[in-house]
Amino acid sequence: MIILESILLGILQGIFEFLPVSSAGHLVLLYQLLEMDMPSCLPMLALAHLGSLVAATRFYAKDVRKIRTKLLRIPAGLIENIRIWYHNKKDGDINRYKWLFHSNYGKLALLITLGNVPTIIFGFLFRDWAEAVTNSYLAVGIGFLFSAVFLLVSTFLPKGNRVPRELHVWEILVVGICQGGAVFPGVSRFALTLSVFLLLGMTKLSALKSSLFLSMPIMLGAFIRECPGLFADGFSWELLGSYLAVFVFSAFISMLMIRWCLSLVMDRKMTVFAVYCLLISIFSIGCHFAIAG
Repeated sequence: MIILESILLGILQGIFEFLPVSSAGHLVLLYQLLEMDMPSCLPMLALAHLGSLVAATRFYAKDVRKIRTKLLRIPAGLIENIRIWYHNKKDGDINRYKWLFHSNYGKLALLITLGNVPTIIFGFLFRDWAEAVTNSYLAVGIGFLFSAVFLLVSTFLPKGNRVPRELHVWEILVVGICQGGAVFPGVSRFALTLSVFLLLGMTKLSALKSSLFLSMPIMLGAFIRECPGLFADGFSWELLGSYLAVFVFSAFISMLMIRWCLSLVMDRKMTVFAVYCLLISIFSIGCHFAIAG
């Protein structure tokens, strides 16, 4: 039974990860509705997101390679600028420094490094609190409502024309802080960052890709963080099978769905997803009061 439940979680993750409607919120909600007899929700969520990360990395393989190249060149660029500074200081020259992040891929490299700093801090500060409310229908409902508000606001924004290389450092930090809010169940990381990028005047395509690239290190980091707790209650083959099932099905369904989902986000107004999040929010909050009553 636990294997079937894991497969279901993996399928749902693959369907919803690349839509701005909080895949984690859907998994937590399903976890509660079916009263799944499974281990802690957080390791399962981390493995499910790892599967989607594999699919996203494969889908954007060319972009990921270019960003990785820029990341690897940062140390050499910093050393070169230090050398130029020392030369200018010693000889009184005014040689120009090397621009490290002037291109789109260079700025995306900065985005996924600097932008994730506030996200990581936010995650460490509020992780225990977020874990404590994971089993709350009310908390999940509020999270979905929060996502709906962000998406709804983004629908009233004028069409932007900025690209990643035009982002300022303070804007990157703001997006990173907003991404940190996704530590709470029901709050869509994709919805928050996509909405903020649109608010900053980026084109929809640039905002979409920037949101996905920004989230990649966090998805990997979440899995690494949860690794020690995978078999905290003891090893069993059934548990190992459930972990493999949620990962494999998440990766497989994500690979099948990613192109269609991203096309849907590009072609539809954010109002569609805002209404959907609002309906799920009402349902979740309704479950809370029905149980409380």
